[in-house]
Amino acid sequence: MPTTIQIAYELPRVVESVRNGWIATCQLAALMSTIFAVVATQIFVMSPERLERFQDKNQSTLTAFLAFGYLAIILNCGTVLTSFLLVDRLGDLTFSSSTAESGAPDNGQLIVNSTSHLMQLYGAGTSWSWMVLQWFISQQAGVFCLLVQITVFIWLHPVSLGVKVITLLAALFAFLPMLLLLPLKPRSK
Repeated sequence: MPTTIQIAYELPRVVESVRNGWIATCQLAALMSTIFAVVATQIFVMSPERLERFQDKNQSTLTAFLAFGYLAIILNCGTVLTSFLLVDRLGDLTFSSSTAESGAPDNGQLIVNSTSHLMQLYGAGTSWSWMVLQWFISQQAGVFCLLVQITVFIWLHPVSLGVKVITLLAALFAFLPMLLLLPLKPRSK
């Protein structure tokens, strides 16, 4: 069924700015997650003969190495796929909000709870917030699993305890900035 659109419609500047920010973030996340998935895979590729030597070591450590490695690959691939879907939704934003049925406000002030709410109002769809949540969790968990995989890989090797502890502390330190991205907001009174 044909849809009537406003051919000269432009998104409001604030909406355009938020959309452009999301597009840049999703593109960068897709690139980084691809690199992380390749790194996690490369650790497997370079270590098959080493893994055979570790068979007689602590089996639970070896299992953790394999599990976190596979999780890192899968979660980072999930981040890439969701990034593509989010960018696709953002690419359709102008068209979606230009239709007469969209109900998107075209001027004036607007009260919104978040940028996700703003994107939903302008045509990103009702599942936008759930997609962003899935994307965020996949990204965070994928990075975490990769760091754990690398740390466990080092712990499987016959190196000094000092090297193992420093590696563990470095992995924790590397993950700290990711905690700043957690969507924790102080409650308003």
